[in-house]
Amino acid sequence: MFTRTTAVAALTLLTGSAFAQVDYNRSVRAGDIVISPAPTPDEVVIEVRTRIASQRRATNDYSSIVRVYVDGELVGIGVQQVIRQGGQTCNGSCPTGDCSSNGAGSECSDFAPLGGQGCACDIVVTPGGGTHWTARARPGSVIGVEVEALPGSMPEMYTADDFVAIPLDQPCDPDMNQDGNVDQDDVLYLISVIGGGDNFTGIDPDFNKDGNADQDDVLALIQVIGGGGCP
Repeated sequence: MFTRTTAVAALTLLTGSAFAQVDYNRSVRAGDIVISPAPTPDEVVIEVRTRIASQRRATNDYSSIVRVYVDGELVGIGVQQVIRQGGQTCNGSCPTGDCSSNGAGSECSDFAPLGGQGCACDIVVTPGGGTHWTARARPGSVIGVEVEALPGSMPEMYTADDFVAIPLDQPCDPDMNQDGNVDQDDVLYLISVIGGGDNFTGIDPDFNKDGNADQDDVLALIQVIGGGGCP
């Protein structure tokens, strides 16, 4: 499923010497993908943020198409629109370059793979808080995210960092009683098990994985059922 991206990345690396300088770049990193449980069992919410780094002083359109895959199957596609004025160059090599004047959260991005000079200050682009998709996935599934230049925007110059794949390690299952719903009955079930009641589903009552089965596990479960992330 990902052979197109792999081929484009390989071609870019082979022909990189044709570019005098890579002075802007789109990318996606594993840390920019936030995966959290969905209210429906066996589903997750996938939030994707993309990164744009630029040394160009002029204002340019760096909008991207974002595709999300689960185990090689396309489950979501969207557009993140980004109009950005060029970033400040860092006065040194990463990570010593100073990006502070470009605002909180900025960081250095090295353009060296294709002859780039120095660094530029990165901005993590999160339009509307990030783009979200809900998809069916189980622990062990591989979540893939690909970014591509939106037609009409600045073409992508370096594509090797435009795709990332991460395994889904869903750290908790809030459906304690295994009835297919995530609700207050799961809280009551966990309270009963911690209190010494029958554990007919065989769940691990140490929900927050701190080594103890106690009220902290109940509080953690309530947080997850309310929409929070797994502990």
